[in-house]
Amino acid sequence: MDVSKDYYATLGVLPSAEDYIVLAAYKALCKRFHPDVYKGADAHERMAAINEAYEVLGDSSKRAEYDRRRGETTSDDSDFFNDDFDQSKRDVDPFEEDWKVAVEYYPEVVTIAERLEKTSARLAFTFRAYILLEKEYEQATEVADLMERNFLNQFFGTSTVSHTFARELIEAGRKDVLRELNKTIKVLGSGSGERVVNNLREKHQIFNAEQLKKQKEEQIRKKKEAEAARVRKQAEAATASRDASFARFSKLVRSVDPTTSCHLSEELFKMWMNGELSDDQIKSIVSETKNEFKKWSVLLVLILSVLSVGLYYFINS
Repeated sequence: MDVSKDYYATLGVLPSAEDYIVLAAYKALCKRFHPDVYKGADAHERMAAINEAYEVLGDSSKRAEYDRRRGETTSDDSDFFNDDFDQSKRDVDPFEEDWKVAVEYYPEVVTIAERLEKTSARLAFTFRAYILLEKEYEQATEVADLMERNFLNQFFGTSTVSHTFARELIEAGRKDVLRELNKTIKVLGSGSGERVVNNLREKHQIFNAEQLKKQKEEQIRKKKEAEAARVRKQAEAATASRDASFARFSKLVRSVDPTTSCHLSEELFKMWMNGELSDDQIKSIVSETKNEFKKWSVLLVLILSVLSVGLYYFINS
């Protein structure tokens, strides 16, 4: 057992892989790279590495010891981002021929494998190995979901909040944030999943649909409050301006006739405010009104005097 070697990488499986998945991957690799089939110059070296890896990972006690000595916790992101098993970068695909046959009859497995490929090349590799060897094509979706869940548990803890966030990041291709999520969960543990996710969402401005909805509602609320405040301020300013103008108008009117009631001059005030009448015109109108009032006052006094004299003679006659 050589703990400096990554036996999981050799078999193309994740550290969280179940025993049956390890076996499926081993069988697929043996079938493809056996010296009787694979004619590459490194055939014997490949098979030796594959056998060495399975000798450890295929034995539960040896695997437990291997994991313990490697420091098994939440796996480091180096495994998650390892592209060694990206089939587009490999010289030989151990499943190529069998996969073509499977896809012909079960084309939906291509979509499933591509979804897993976004998450991890190793995860997709493991899925293909298992499906081909165990013939569980009808249960492909369930198998993929289980593998993905185990994968997320391995790298991002057991919190469903962390899983949901990790899926969002994988879909968006945010490996930078995925690395940070992995490292943080590894230090703080699954119990801090919600706190970690909320912090990373805020830090990197990544929000889910519910948060975006709340943000939009909050923005609308603030916008309405701001508009209401603006209207209120305008109304207050308009009232203050009108009061100040009316004060100036009153002063203008009373400079001609201190006894004039400004309330009786509302129409004149409106015309003056609208620029229809100037200050001099207002003064002239007030002066004329004042003179008219004096005339009628004198006339009224004369009429009352005549009535008083007439009443006196009527009473004393």
